[in-house]
Amino acid sequence: MAECGIFGPEERWELIDGVIYETVGSIPRPYYAAIHRVREILRKVYAGDYSVFSRSPLTLDEYCEPEADIVVAQGEYIEYSLRHPTAFDTCLVMEIYDGFVPRDRVIRAAMFAKANIAEYWILDLVTRQLEVCRNPTPQSGYSTVITFAEEQSITPVSIEREISVASLLLPL
Repeated sequence: MAECGIFGPEERWELIDGVIYETVGSIPRPYYAAIHRVREILRKVYAGDYSVFSRSPLTLDEYCEPEADIVVAQGEYIEYSLRHPTAFDTCLVMEIYDGFVPRDRVIRAAMFAKANIAEYWILDLVTRQLEVCRNPTPQSGYSTVITFAEEQSITPVSIEREISVASLLLPL
């Protein structure tokens, strides 16, 4: 739409259920640093057959293209040179919150579950916890939601490698 002149080149937006929403313009430094830290850690964990994107659109269907903080998709980056990752490609979506938990958190979880995204993670930089949503069901969202503390570790469904929650967080 920016190419057609509907939006300016600096404007950021996402499509959710056929409605266009403006997204956050400037990004606070701790949040920005956390996104890059998580992306680099997940790139190491998922090295090889997966690509890890940050602040990237995710095509769920023709009416839904949200921007996620982190998207882990099957395949090499070159496969996405002409398109965004789709729900079919994606094994993990992650959002990072710095104390402000948006009202759309429940909507986003339901949206990702409906698209059958295997895992939806929410990293809270203030409480220093990772909420993990698994077992998506199109009608009722994720049937399993577990909160991991900073000193715990998690193994993603898509790859048998353990990740410490502490490694995802910024140092105090």
